[in-house]
Amino acid sequence: MNKYLLSSLCLFALNNSAHADNAPLTLPTGTITAPANDDQTVSLTTPTSAGSRLNLTAMETPASVESLSGEQVRARGDRSVQDAVSRSTGISRTGTPGDGGTSLQARGFTGQSSVMQLYDGNRMYTGMGTVTFPVDTWSVERVDVLRGPASVLYGEGATGAVVNVIPKKPFEGEIKNHVRVGYGSFDRQ
Repeated sequence: MNKYLLSSLCLFALNNSAHADNAPLTLPTGTITAPANDDQTVSLTTPTSAGSRLNLTAMETPASVESLSGEQVRARGDRSVQDAVSRSTGISRTGTPGDGGTSLQARGFTGQSSVMQLYDGNRMYTGMGTVTFPVDTWSVERVDVLRGPASVLYGEGATGAVVNVIPKKPFEGEIKNHVRVGYGSFDRQ
């Protein structure tokens, strides 16, 4: 009895799929508009010291330079400078034991001795198991990424790229307070 019931249910299910509607699905067209809000970005005419120490703009610099404003980094939700830099073209994060997870890779060159990391133009050294590179993005005004060899400008250790973090500068005026709260899964806060 169960054998006949099961086979008849299978035939019934196959019969329903044969009567499916073959008409193409058409969706209504719509227009999406949004205002362009791009006043916080770094333009090609913004002077930077990443490609040379002459404070040239990205248009005048004879190298591949990318500048990320602090507002862009925070708006994307990057929790660390390494997260922000790894979204740049040709740069990836390669955290390994012993360097605090701060190594970067560019153009096939990996590690602290190949991708130089600067904080306000000063070289950051990573000791065994220590993190000296700035982690939080709250204090970042801009991140400049210079891809390619730059040992002539910055010395030993800049064969793959140079990452320079420009911190926010102190200001005079009314005191402003900021609160940043976050919550995540897997004990990440």
